[in-house]
Amino acid sequence: MKNLVIKTLLIGLLSLISYSLTAQNEIPQESQNVIVTMENGEIYRGAVVKKDKKELILATENGTLTLLVDKIDTIENDEYTGDYTFETPHSTRYFLNTSAMPIKKGKGYYQNIMVVINGFNYGVTDNISIGGGFEFISTILGTPAWFFTPKASFKVSEKIHAGGGALVFGAAE
Repeated sequence: MKNLVIKTLLIGLLSLISYSLTAQNEIPQESQNVIVTMENGEIYRGAVVKKDKKELILATENGTLTLLVDKIDTIENDEYTGDYTFETPHSTRYFLNTSAMPIKKGKGYYQNIMVVINGFNYGVTDNISIGGGFEFISTILGTPAWFFTPKASFKVSEKIHAGGGALVFGAAE
């Protein structure tokens, strides 16, 4: 019985090791559509023509690009088949309040919720943003309601962000 338990544990351990080793080697295949993000933030989409230890040759709609492998941050499979691609315009917020995704430095936006709530947000740094706004009906009635939304956030991993902030309300009399 003891030998069976040891053999089962050994087989399980070897399976986990071999699984993790194959998961680390995500080398794109030739003609595979990928999205390549460089260390400087530039993003390229196209089909892999060739890849070796030094270079990745990518066929894009504007021609062929040769990218240095040591300057690549991430390579993802591009499974999108539509005609248009664009970033989510408000990935940094939910309906009423902000998310943990940071607004980039120098970027900002205006949000209007059903004509009544008007808000503004601006990225002071890549990790700190400030925002605020007012409620329209109370402004017309003479007692404007306002809000202030500072936020600090950062990227933990590719798909995880952490942040904290405040949503402060007030009304003038």
